Amino acid sequence: MVHPRWLRHKLMLGLALVVGSVGLFFSGTLYGRRAYLNTVRMTERKLYELQQVNILIALLEQPIQAEPADATTELKQFQANTRLAQAFLKVYQKEHAETVHAGLDPDDGDQEIGLLQKLDDGLLELDTVLAQYH
Repeated sequence: MVHPRWLRHKLMLGLALVVGSVGLFFSGTLYGRRAYLNTVRMTERKLYELQQVNILIALLEQPIQAEPADATTELKQFQANTRLAQAFLKVYQKEHAETVHAGLDPDDGDQEIGLLQKLDDGLLELDTVLAQYH
């Protein structure tokens, strides 16, 4: 004959296993949901940064509107475009820093920070050279 006490212990153990399993499934679901939402936020932020980079590229590739014979006007327009690109780059650097600070960059922005610094240095050097000819 089975003792009622043993049966009670077995039923309690079974209930604890079921509750533990449901708890694990629930916590796994919450973790997966959080990871998914972080991925969505990161992707949205990176797409926003990509749009800003495309605008910066368009600024740098913008054709000069002056007549080819008018070198002074062409130089002034090119210098204005360079300064506008520098200002826009500063805005982009600020946005990128916010992305890194929010933890939405997979490599903490190491790759982009180096490239942004090189671009900033290049634009500054270009502006300096253009100022000499102005």
